[in-house]
Amino acid sequence: MHMLWDLGVGGAQEVVRTVVKYLARDDCVPIVCTLKDGHLRPEIEKLGIKVEFLEGRRYRFVYLPWYISDLLRIRKELAGLIQKYEVEIVQTHLRPFDLLLLTLLSTTSLRVVLWTFHSANFMSDRTALMKRIHSLLYRLGARKVGGFVAVSDEVQKAMVRRIGPIQDKVYTICNGVDVERYRHPVNRVAVRRQLGLGADVRVVTTVGTLRTAKGHKFLIEAAATIVSQCPDLHFLFVGDGELGAELETQVQSLHLSGNVHFVGNRSDVPALLAASDIFVLPSLWEGLPMALLEAMAAKKPVIAQ
Repeated sequence: MHMLWDLGVGGAQEVVRTVVKYLARDDCVPIVCTLKDGHLRPEIEKLGIKVEFLEGRRYRFVYLPWYISDLLRIRKELAGLIQKYEVEIVQTHLRPFDLLLLTLLSTTSLRVVLWTFHSANFMSDRTALMKRIHSLLYRLGARKVGGFVAVSDEVQKAMVRRIGPIQDKVYTICNGVDVERYRHPVNRVAVRRQLGLGADVRVVTTVGTLRTAKGHKFLIEAAATIVSQCPDLHFLFVGDGELGAELETQVQSLHLSGNVHFVGNRSDVPALLAASDIFVLPSLWEGLPMALLEAMAAKKPVIAQ
C-alpha cells in the first residue's frame, strides 16, 4: 500500500502512479491510500488498482485530548484497511502517519514500513522546536522502520543531517519517468489551438503545485522583463494550489494576462510538453523533481536554478 496526501498534480503523486503501474505488471497487488481525491485517481483506477480514502486529522496538537482521539481513530481505520487487503508492506509519501504505522507492525498483517522523502527541505514548514521533536521521533522510529527511501543523493544527505546517524537505514532510489507516456505522436498545433495559442508563438511551460517552494512568483517577475522584449512569448503554468489567486493577481498587476496562462491540474502533461518549446523549473528547492525528468523525457530544453 502506498500512502500519500492527495491525488493532484505533484512529484510524489506521479512517483506513486508510476510505481504502482509497474508493480501491478510484476504480479504485485498495490493499493493506494490517500487523504484527498484528485485527477490522478481515474488513471490509477484504470490500471485496475484500488484507491482508498482516509479522513485526515481534524485537530492540531495544541488540542491534545481531541488530537489523541483523532490519532486513535485514524489508527483504527488504517488497521482496517491493512487487514481488509492483507497488506504486508506500506510505503509512505507523506509525513503525518509515518510513526503511527509503526504501531501496527505487531497487531496486523503489516510486516514492513518504508518512509519516502521527496525533498531535501522536508521540514521547512515546521518551527525550530517541532523540527527537533520530529528529528528525535524519526531517530527513535528508525529502530523499527524497514527503511528510509531518499529520491536523490542530496535528499539522503539532508536526511542524515536532520535526523541523525541513520545511514544504514537509508536507501537512495532515484525517481524515474514512465517514458511510455512520451512515445506517442502529438499534434502540437491542435494542442496549442485548444489552449488558445497560435502555432507560431513561443511557449514556455512549468509544471508544479502553486505553492511557495515552487518559485512561480519569480518566474512571473522574469516574464515581465522577457515579454517586453519578446511579445510573442507565452508562459504556461500547469498545476493548481494555494497561491493560485495571488499569482493571478501578480500577473494582472504586471499586465501579463495575455502572455501568462494558468491551465490548472491536467492529465495530459505529455501533450502539453510536446506542444511547448522550453521547460522552466523555478523551484526554490526540490528532491529529484519529476517535472524536470518529464521535460527531459519529452526532449525539451530545460532552464532550472
